[in-house]
Amino acid sequence: LTEKGWGVHLKGLAQRLVDAQQAVCDRLEGIGLQLFHRPQGGPFLWARLPYQVDLLAMTRSAAEQGILLAPGHLFHVEPCQEPWLRFNVSYCHRPEVYDFLASYIERGEHH
Repeated sequence: LTEKGWGVHLKGLAQRLVDAQQAVCDRLEGIGLQLFHRPQGGPFLWARLPYQVDLLAMTRSAAEQGILLAPGHLFHVEPCQEPWLRFNVSYCHRPEVYDFLASYIERGEHH
């Protein structure tokens, strides 16, 4: 950690994460999801579909296709019906994530 090149490496990684996060934000908005806000760094972001859905059914359907989605209620201490999904930016490089979400939106599987 005290080597000279390590700081440069960390700055490069941080910039790659910011770039990846902005790309994921753009892709999610491009297929119709609403962002909670556009973060300026970090590995996670929050978004929801443009209509109310049964998140349990949606995440089960995604899992059957090998896609892991994280419903927001998993990150609350108390039970809630949170409509948001939490996305891990490093996982969102897979095109099938966007294909699944776009298809789900097109089908309009409302809650």
